[in-house]
Amino acid sequence: MGERLLIIGRDVAGLYTAVIARSQHPDAKIKLITPDQHVGYMGYDLPDYIGCEKELEDLLEKGREVFSRDFRIQLETGCTIKELYPQQKRVLVQRQGLDEFEEEYDALVLATGFRPRYPDIDGTKLKNVFFIYRLEDALEIRQRIDRDEVRKAIVVGGDLLGMKVVENLICRDIPVTLVESREHILPGFGMETADLVRKYMEGKGIEILTGEKVLTLIGNAKGEVVEVHTPNHILEGDLVIWTSDMEPDVEPAKAASVEIGKTGAIAVDQTMQTNIPHIYAVGACAEVRHLITGRPVWNPASSLSFQMGYIAGRNVFHSKVLDSFSGALGTETVNILGMTVAKTGLSVAEAEEAGYLVESDLISSRDCLFTQPGHKEIIAQLIVDKDTHRLLGAQFVGEGISDQVVDVLVAAISLGGNLEQLSSFCYSRSPLTSPAIAVILTAADVLLTKLSGKIESISPTHLHEMIDDENLIILDVRSLAEVMLGAIPGSVHIPLTELESRIGELKQGKTVVLICNSVESMVLASRILRRHGFEQVKLLDGGIAAYPYELT
Repeated sequence: MGERLLIIGRDVAGLYTAVIARSQHPDAKIKLITPDQHVGYMGYDLPDYIGCEKELEDLLEKGREVFSRDFRIQLETGCTIKELYPQQKRVLVQRQGLDEFEEEYDALVLATGFRPRYPDIDGTKLKNVFFIYRLEDALEIRQRIDRDEVRKAIVVGGDLLGMKVVENLICRDIPVTLVESREHILPGFGMETADLVRKYMEGKGIEILTGEKVLTLIGNAKGEVVEVHTPNHILEGDLVIWTSDMEPDVEPAKAASVEIGKTGAIAVDQTMQTNIPHIYAVGACAEVRHLITGRPVWNPASSLSFQMGYIAGRNVFHSKVLDSFSGALGTETVNILGMTVAKTGLSVAEAEEAGYLVESDLISSRDCLFTQPGHKEIIAQLIVDKDTHRLLGAQFVGEGISDQVVDVLVAAISLGGNLEQLSSFCYSRSPLTSPAIAVILTAADVLLTKLSGKIESISPTHLHEMIDDENLIILDVRSLAEVMLGAIPGSVHIPLTELESRIGELKQGKTVVLICNSVESMVLASRILRRHGFEQVKLLDGGIAAYPYELT
């Protein structure tokens, strides 16, 4: 008889572990026990089931057949764990509404995922309030929409999960209000990136409220929510989907005296093993080490599921370490109504909190040559250590293929690369794809120039805060046709081609902030201004494309 591997939980990382373990150990007995009726889905993919038109039950059943038939994984659904006995290597299991049974194991993998942390407010138990963390939640929401029972939805939580929920509701023609208690949506991203996403989503008709905490949910006589109250708003709606306030599901681990880490998730080593030999943890129930800071982090998104499952599956039956996890970068990519948002590494705020002296830039570029049909814009931000120029993070947002570009930064940061190395990489060249790589080269070149002191810049947020400063000249050097599409309020328009001859129209002794679509054009304009005695010249980070506030 082969080794016995037992996996507990709904997280897809557990299935990845099972598949990899099967490839390593053809004779092993592998069983997965889950409280759900379905297997094979990722927690952060749940919103897609709301908007999907496929027969999901059939699709999942086919997946179940593949795991059972091709990988010989025994599946026990609708089961809960009553007791864990690590010393005896056995588990007491309860079938839903049925009998109890015991399972013995040689290796145990906890893949219990995440669960809601119900806020202490009235109304969270109303019928049409959902804390989306199980497939059954997504399917019930979809059924309500199919029955035309949803006229207006309120999504609580502006993280990636909340973004995906909003997208799928909009695709079902459901008006949405998004409520986020923090200062801006996408809290793992920088404010400039988040504000660009907010502007884009509001342009799609989505109402977004930030800095607003839900105080209470009001129900009707049928026990259904009809209003959501915040300090400044009363929001009407007949569906509330709560995506914030999630936490790792560690109850089975605690019952077995498995160590819980500083983040509240299960502590594991680089092989995904817990403090108890032969017990592993993978997916959203486990914390991992951040590759840059070395600190433990918890990331409930599914981006690490395969990697964690691969490492655990390789190591479960080996005393010698076959593979180890080097560390997480928090890499995430999400498409929101046609806009791609991607990040890796630290944001500016995270890097500063970790003790780094930070420098960053913001530039706009395209994902292919502007002569090619269908070219799209990308806004990119690089974050580096000011002293060593070590790469700390990168963020990309736009309708272009920024999700592909971020993988270049994943590799560079993972290898401890710096800004100079990023600039010197020998990238592939293609008339169609070179600009997508060129966004990295442009961002690196601008940041190196900033670090050398040759140019100064100002963030869109900072410019917006001081827009009424009398000692400030906002100089737009774009063409007239471009300015007609929208300009920053109070800006002065002098096209770059006329700047030399019209320089006398600008008062000396003031700070000039340059506005354009192209960073190269802003650099050229700054040289002209400095040549004519203007000493305080700054470039708007990202140009007009990265300015998320109202234009005239």
